[in-house]
Formats: sequence, structure tokens, C-alpha cells
Amino acid sequence: MTTILRGQSRGTIFTIARDGDYSFVAVDRDNYFKYGCDETKAPDLAWTYAARLANLNLDAPPVAAVHAPGAYNPRIWRGAKMSPRPEDVGLRDEWLDAVRASRLLTSRLREIFRFVEPAQGNKAAFGHELRALLLLACTEFEQICKAVLRANGTDGSATADYVKLRPAMRLDEWEVALTSSTSYGSIRPFAGWQLPNASQTIRWYAAYNATKHDRGSAFHEACLENVISAVAAVYVMMVAQFGPENLDLPGVFPLDEFVVTAEPAWPAHEMYIPQQIVPWA
Repeated sequence: MTTILRGQSRGTIFTIARDGDYSFVAVDRDNYFKYGCDETKAPDLAWTYAARLANLNLDAPPVAAVHAPGAYNPRIWRGAKMSPRPEDVGLRDEWLDAVRASRLLTSRLREIFRFVEPAQGNKAAFGHELRALLLLACTEFEQICKAVLRANGTDGSATADYVKLRPAMRLDEWEVALTSSTSYGSIRPFAGWQLPNASQTIRWYAAYNATKHDRGSAFHEACLENVISAVAAVYVMMVAQFGPENLDLPGVFPLDEFVVTAEPAWPAHEMYIPQQIVPWA
């Protein structure tokens, strides 16, 4: 059983973890294992000393960690300081593919903005180009869901399967905004997504199904608001897989149509813990 304490000192996030015979302090992603000590001789002293080194509050009881040291869920990001980089876990190609797909969608959205202003009064505007982009964005969303489920050992091809990712990735807590319009407002594409009607509880996805199967009577569902939300959903899925901090690295395609305005605050016990534990003498 791994138990942890987490806190912040002088602007640095510290994690104390106890697993088996060791306590250690994970300082940050690039220098995880600053301190550690063998607990076999004095386990309580080791725990206390490690906590004091990180200036953590020992009055806060440790909690059981969800993941053992070194364990993680592929393609599920859980905080910038503790989530592995895509290239460090063999996911660089998948990461760049996600960035490329999102960039293609946002470039088409930007082209639409040449003719329809992303303003509150235009949210109900609909047309063939908007419908085409809605279908493209939603099929990309479905592909991402399948890929994340497969990476974690689960098959799924229905919305009832996809919605399982909402709590796992805290999708409903992500919020983004358009960089090209300050008046459009914030976008939370997964707010309210839940069973039993997972295909209907997010409006843009319900609109996709409606206009895909019956354009004649549901053409109006392919509106600007639903299209923006669908493209934003693909963007959120990308950052929820690989982290927003990986969007401004050298050699990565720029993505500037959306900006993250709110992201999940992962509880300490749900964040990843590094694997190596370096004891001192």
C-alpha cells in the first residue's frame, strides 16, 4: 500500500510517498528523487524527517494512493509535475498525431470564422460547411475515445463506453475559450455528460447524431455553437491525454485557436507517483 502527503514550499510542489520500506520526496518531474531513506530501522522517524524536509503538514493524515509508484494510465494526464512526458513512455507519435488532427480541425474552424463571426448572436447559424466540420470533429472525438480505452485495456465503440472517460480524465472540469473572440464566452464541452443517456447529455454530440442520420429535419442542429463545442471537445481530449504544457514545445505544431481557462485539480492521492526510490545511507 502506498500512502502519500503532498504540499507546496517556496513555489515547488513536493510529494512524500511511503511504499514498503522506503519514504521519499518527489520534488518535480525532472528531479523526482531528491531525498529518501530506509525505513526498516526507524519507519516513523523516516516518515517525519522526509515530511519536514519538504515542509509538509504532518497533522494532515496520509491517504492511500490510487497508483503504486511507477504506475500510470496511458494517455490520461494527471498534472504537469507528475505525468510522464509522451516521448518518455513511447507515445510521441500518438501525441503528435493528436496535435495534427486538432490543428486540422481548428484550421477549418478558422476558415469558417472568415464568413461567420464567432459571436453570441451567430450561435444558431447553420449550413453545409458547418455540418461537414461537425461530422469530422465528432468522428475524431470517437476515435480518440476508442484509442484511450484501448490503451487502458478496454474495448468500446458506443457512447456508453466513451462516457467512462469522463471521471477518469475529469473531462467535465476542463474549460477553454476562443482566442479569436473574447465575447463568445467559456466552453465546457463535457459539462453534464452522464449515463444513462450519454449520447444526448452533451448537446453537440446529440446534434451530430441527429444531423448525421437525418439532415433534412435536423440540418439546423449543425449550427455554429455545436461546431465550436465539438472542435473544442477534440482540443480538450488532446490536452486531457497529454497535458497543456506539451503544446508549446519546440517542433510541435502551434495550436492557438483555444486556450485552457480551467483544468482539473487532481487530488494528491490520484496523481501519479514516480517509480525509482533512492535511499540515503
